[in-house]
Amino acid sequence: MFVTVLGTLLAVFLADLISHLAVNTQLPTRSELGHMYRVTFGALGTVTVPLILVGLSALDVMSIEAALRASTIVLLVSLILISYVAVRRIPMPFWQRAVVLLAEGALGAAVVALELLAHG
Repeated sequence: MFVTVLGTLLAVFLADLISHLAVNTQLPTRSELGHMYRVTFGALGTVTVPLILVGLSALDVMSIEAALRASTIVLLVSLILISYVAVRRIPMPFWQRAVVLLAEGALGAAVVALELLAHG
């Protein structure tokens, strides 16, 4: 799981770098690159609880099914909370914020459903 997360974060970092190049037509400054790094790899904190849960299943404290189910719930809730932090100060009506957060949650659930279908 950690390797998958690390690979995803590297892909996000690269996408951030490429988008910076496309928008600014130059490489990021050292300060901008440091900010991109901190933002991208700061997301590693979101996998702490899922890794602990999987570790507990390895120690036979809980089943792997329960650990993965709980990890999925934790990650979806984290996604919605992080999205809330991102949109809370944007000047928009409450209902629009609610739509954004619901859409974010629905897309996260759709990703989980697709993963379950793929791994059948």
